[in-house]
Amino acid sequence: MLSRELDNVKLELTALALKVSLLSELARHEEARELADEVLERETSYKERAEDAAEMSVVQTQLADILWKGKQDKPTALKYLWRAISNDKWNQQAIDAIRYVRNGKSQRAKYFRVLLEGVWNELDDDIPNPGFIISYDVIADDAAEAMKFLKRFEPPPLRRSLIMRECEPLADWPDEPKGVYKTFPYHIFPRDNEEDGNHDN
Repeated sequence: MLSRELDNVKLELTALALKVSLLSELARHEEARELADEVLERETSYKERAEDAAEMSVVQTQLADILWKGKQDKPTALKYLWRAISNDKWNQQAIDAIRYVRNGKSQRAKYFRVLLEGVWNELDDDIPNPGFIISYDVIADDAAEAMKFLKRFEPPPLRRSLIMRECEPLADWPDEPKGVYKTFPYHIFPRDNEEDGNHDN
């Protein structure tokens, strides 16, 4: 019975996200905003499963698009985009929108492939003392700015332990907005005690 109820919630949210998207594409911004607001009021109940969080991220991204294209409301648009990323950091539409709404460009910017390592914040019966690595593509002036952009994409419990293991410049990239371009999957691994000490410093 519970499974059927959850499936119904998933179906409802998917349909609403699609409707918000279609209204936005048709430039019916006010209708799209009202529907998105209605969905967002139920955000807590929809975030019970990862799939639902991903669908909520779509709605938040569409609402940000409405606020940006319809009203040029940059602060509120970014607020919803960061909420979208917190629900689904692999939402490519939200990733791209953050860069273009912020629109920070630099003649010194480079395209970097970055590898981060950190301490996983959830216990895993199969992996004692878990750590993680994750890769990103990011455009920034240097490694320090890249790290600044990337920290915002990680959940707060993971940020304190982050270490930049690699930051490889792949190309000069002065003509596109700076920020994160792509997020890759997490890889979880067992850490030893020496690594604990290194992360605590």
